[in-house]
Amino acid sequence: MTLSSLTFLFLFLPVALLLYLILPGRAKIYMLGIISLVFYAWGNPRDIVLLLFSVVFNYASALEMDELLYRRHWTLGKLSMIFTVIVNVAVLCVYKYSSAALPVGISFYTFSALSYIFDVYYDKAPAERNPVYVLVYIGLFSKVTSGPIVQYKDLYAQIRDHQVRLREDFGPGILLFLRGLFKKVLLADPLGLAFAQVTAVTEKTAGLAWLGVCFYAFQLYYDFSGYSDMAIGISRMLGFRFADNFDYPYTSGNLAEFWRRWHISLGAWFREYVYIPLGGNRCSVPRQMINLGAVWLLTGIWHGSTFNFVLWGIYHGAIIMFERFVLKKRLDKLPKVLRALGTDIIVFFGWVLFFSSGLGSAMRYYGQMFGSAGLGFWDAQASFILRQYFVLLLAGTAFAAPFLHNRYEEIMYYKQKGGFLVSAFLYLGLFALCIAEMVSSTYSTFLYAAF
Repeated sequence: MTLSSLTFLFLFLPVALLLYLILPGRAKIYMLGIISLVFYAWGNPRDIVLLLFSVVFNYASALEMDELLYRRHWTLGKLSMIFTVIVNVAVLCVYKYSSAALPVGISFYTFSALSYIFDVYYDKAPAERNPVYVLVYIGLFSKVTSGPIVQYKDLYAQIRDHQVRLREDFGPGILLFLRGLFKKVLLADPLGLAFAQVTAVTEKTAGLAWLGVCFYAFQLYYDFSGYSDMAIGISRMLGFRFADNFDYPYTSGNLAEFWRRWHISLGAWFREYVYIPLGGNRCSVPRQMINLGAVWLLTGIWHGSTFNFVLWGIYHGAIIMFERFVLKKRLDKLPKVLRALGTDIIVFFGWVLFFSSGLGSAMRYYGQMFGSAGLGFWDAQASFILRQYFVLLLAGTAFAAPFLHNRYEEIMYYKQKGGFLVSAFLYLGLFALCIAEMVSSTYSTFLYAAF
């Protein structure tokens, strides 16, 4: 079951919210634990064994580690932490890199479990005595399959002292969820169809190949940012406040800024638990380069098992190092539009490694982007596909920048009398369009489920 399925929208979510609203006090947390297991087991019941193993193993390991550290057995406590990390990483690697059937969300909930262990070990948050609280942190249904990867130190107090703030949280949560649904259903899925139409063409002109990259880049953005918005919106309705996971990354002025705005929770995880412990920026330039290289190599490996992803991580890490240590502040002298355009070209170029089945396939696509098919830059087929999806591509480009959203908020909520009611009707209309699209469409996927 996905957050954008009809079953979730009209059965699971209403039942979950109703139970949440009517149950008293701490019973809400226990209900969230049970219903999260139901959600995770809905499509693949066998996968729940692995999720439960992660919860129980990390719950017990954190208690043991905490007890050892409390008794000042520092070496044993550290060994306990290392053993727990090795087991988590080993399980992730076995399933992710040698299993044909990848358990849904294993990368996301494993990183959540590791955050729990690290935060307890470094005394950033206490070990949890109640296993249900650990289950809710690791396996909360809104984020278990797709993130964001919320760090334990940022969430444990919200679970322990759970507050129900309907007025402050329920309305904003619904709006954020609906915005995510619009992104996923009305932008990402149609862009996916456009990209599929381009890739179905065996011999492409250079222009058509670049057009396909643009379709994929916007599909990936709206697919994942839409899913993140839905997850954060649902969590807000349930009384949990998560930070944003995307911040208009395609408007970034350099690659480092792009990765501070794209999949923010993953970048924060690597910064908190890998980059800073290695020394971060508080060391010599060669050591900083090693630290950055380690982070980007691991980031590539996290996303997939093929060499494409390793190469993708190396590619981004190398460019970020070049920006930081060679270009330094020189990019700042260029106009923001040119810097954003250059950054997007670099990012779009890297996405080819994401969507290609192997390195050979990626190289063939790169060749077509530069005219290896010998068909010139443009042809009638490219014109047909562009005309067919021009409005969609224009909308994808426009909504990837904050201007329209900011202007909408300004008009509806600050300048327009009765704007709130107008906005409510607009959201209802878009929700109806989403439902109509979901009923009529046979295409719907979540790209990051594969990562």
